[in-house]
Amino acid sequence: MTGVPSPMLGEYMQIMARAHLVIKALAASPEGLTPRQLGERVQLPPTTLHRLLGELQHQGFVTRQMGGARCYLGPAALDVGLGALRPAVLASTGAVRAVTELAERFGERTVLVEMRARRAVVVFGSGPEHWSGPYAGPQGVVPFRTAAAARALLLDLEDVEVGRLLADQDPGPDRTVAFDSVQDLVQQLAVVRRRGFEIAHEEWGPESWEIAAPVRNGAGRVIAGLAVLTQRSRLPRRRANRIKAEAILTAHAVAVELGYGGPPPRSGTVTAREAEQPPKASRTPRPGPSVTGRQGAYPS
Repeated sequence: MTGVPSPMLGEYMQIMARAHLVIKALAASPEGLTPRQLGERVQLPPTTLHRLLGELQHQGFVTRQMGGARCYLGPAALDVGLGALRPAVLASTGAVRAVTELAERFGERTVLVEMRARRAVVVFGSGPEHWSGPYAGPQGVVPFRTAAAARALLLDLEDVEVGRLLADQDPGPDRTVAFDSVQDLVQQLAVVRRRGFEIAHEEWGPESWEIAAPVRNGAGRVIAGLAVLTQRSRLPRRRANRIKAEAILTAHAVAVELGYGGPPPRSGTVTAREAEQPPKASRTPRPGPSVTGRQGAYPS
């Protein structure tokens, strides 16, 4: 840092060291930490920590629980960390093997999706390509509004950040979407967080059926989405149950290889609605939402 006086350089380095302590502590606590818990872990005075958290939040390295005090690792920190490890999932031969085996077992298209430059992108696929729907788009970019594996990448994000991502990915006036507002999609994400997976119907075709599950890393963060795509006409209940269970277990097996220590979601059995009925979400073509303010109301 040429031209920076030594005392100032020392101050900058001290701030960076403190910021690193905070980010490291939050990365090790996917459940989040209150400022008091964080202060105890990093051994910083409350006033110093308050100022530091404010700046880290402004820069996107820390996010705060809406309506609460809990702090979480922000998207900017995740972008930096995952950028250094890119592609974390695809680089794992176990992930490629697991996706390939799952596709061969059922003869259905199976894909792995990661977040890159604020876009959901297919990084690996196996199985028949004739039923790929939105997963066969240009440069492998997958729309969040019409693909369950892409939505899995949103599970760790705050609602406002979800709105920003959707605003960046305008479906255009001729694009059919499964969720035409941020509120609808946020409500769906809440359901997926509770269940640990998502089953989508007719989002990108009159007979489409998709099971998607998140892939987590050693810190418990979602870094990929895995999906099996098929047609409902090919899906008697017993087969649907098998695909559902195997997709969830495969996503968990890849996560375990990446250091994840949590239990797999309980898949249960496929209900009649999951196997046969499309959702009631609107498919009215609409442009992407507008977003105002850092902590404003949910965009729509």
